[in-house]
Amino acid sequence: MKHSFLNKYIKQPFVDEGKLLILSGIMEGTDFSKNKKEQIIITAMLVQIALDTHDHVPAEINGLESKTEKLEKQLRVLAGDYYSGLYYMLLSELEEIDLIHKLATAIKEINEYKMKVYYHEANTFIEHLDFVMKTESLVALSLARYVGNVTIMPLIEDWMYVNKLIFIKTKENSIINHWQAYYPEWTYSSIVEKIDEIIKHKSQKINGYLRTLPDCHSLHGIQVEGLLKKVWHGKSMFAEGG
Repeated sequence: MKHSFLNKYIKQPFVDEGKLLILSGIMEGTDFSKNKKEQIIITAMLVQIALDTHDHVPAEINGLESKTEKLEKQLRVLAGDYYSGLYYMLLSELEEIDLIHKLATAIKEINEYKMKVYYHEANTFIEHLDFVMKTESLVALSLARYVGNVTIMPLIEDWMYVNKLIFIKTKENSIINHWQAYYPEWTYSSIVEKIDEIIKHKSQKINGYLRTLPDCHSLHGIQVEGLLKKVWHGKSMFAEGG
């Protein structure tokens, strides 16, 4: 969606290439035509973009906010609704009722986890982290269930988990401050150490999953050019940033 007025107030939606690779990998080996595979992948990605766009709308109401800030909030809501409308349109064209049901269920579950995060329903920081990460993988998992590619689901969950943690460390490390404020028993440095521990552990598991895939499978690109490079790059960037 490109529009000079909108671009002035809100950023273009972020398209995660890693997630696109995962969605493409899920569709490999299915009997769908190339065109239909692309439509399904685009639809699933639009679902995620719509959810992510709504996430950037501040939940707090500030009576002192400027007209520009109010307009930005309103445009973010409308942009998220626009992407939602696009994926509903594509789904109607695909006429895949089961896919519609699975994606609708995923969206419902994602919103439930977001509410758990918002109202701090987790009993521990690790549980809170698991809630956050569930919102990252449920769309892709629903697509895997739809096409019957369930063997790839553990890889999806761990890849999405690591991908999100790396993004937080390198792009949104203010989130760590937010977590620490709600879990004061965890210091900033202890949260960072836990993140590094999770990244290392799950990266090892992902390598194990990838070794079981055929050599021709596109998800081997994660191993060689994607995940491990991002892991080490993320660590160096984080160390430099303090």
